[in-house]
Amino acid sequence: MSEMSRDEHDEAWSAIARSPLFSAYIYELHWLACDVVRRAEALFEQTPSPEPGSGYIKVDPSLSSEIYALLSDAAKMRLLITKRQKRRDQSRDEYEVLIRRVDTLAGLLSGLSLDAICSAEARHSVEHFDERLDKTALDIYRDTINKPVNLPFDLIVWSRAALELLKGTREPRPEIYPFRVYVASERRFLNAGAEIDIAALHDECAAVRDRLAPAVYNPSERGAFVSVLTETSFDAA
Repeated sequence: MSEMSRDEHDEAWSAIARSPLFSAYIYELHWLACDVVRRAEALFEQTPSPEPGSGYIKVDPSLSSEIYALLSDAAKMRLLITKRQKRRDQSRDEYEVLIRRVDTLAGLLSGLSLDAICSAEARHSVEHFDERLDKTALDIYRDTINKPVNLPFDLIVWSRAALELLKGTREPRPEIYPFRVYVASERRFLNAGAEIDIAALHDECAAVRDRLAPAVYNPSERGAFVSVLTETSFDAA
């Protein structure tokens, strides 16, 4: 099949956007935003302020898993509303639809702050964590990161000051390189050299949820639906 022209790409996307299938894009974006808000609020609730003058270091695998799931949901949202390079296995027609889909969905969110959702640094630290681990290992090996050094993984602390406890008392005291640490007082996740503002993600996703809610059937309760497409589904109104 030969590639479509620009006008044909425009026509194809216009037809998709007015068809019942377009509701799937709205459904996906809305409920991803809902999931980020829900997970973030659960995280905030389970990492409350300590008594004055105290702090904490916690190990909670289920809570750490919620953080990773939250970040994964936010990364999926970013894919829906931001442009990216064409993949080798992606046809030109598919890529042109992607470009138009992104423009349409981003247009629905016009005026909202999306900086945290669309942060390339945050996305990279999640999707390419393995590469960042490789780089850190090499930097330590080459002394680009000075030794001794301690790398905390999957810790939850109230404040960064708590990380000083990980230095111990034996000399030489190590540097601390927080590799995967949630700082509850700041509501920030330190992830492989990136700092991800969970509070900002929560607020932005709440705004996306509220913007899209009128276009979602029963936005207060997630369910299932069947998109019914017929011979006339893509016809002009």
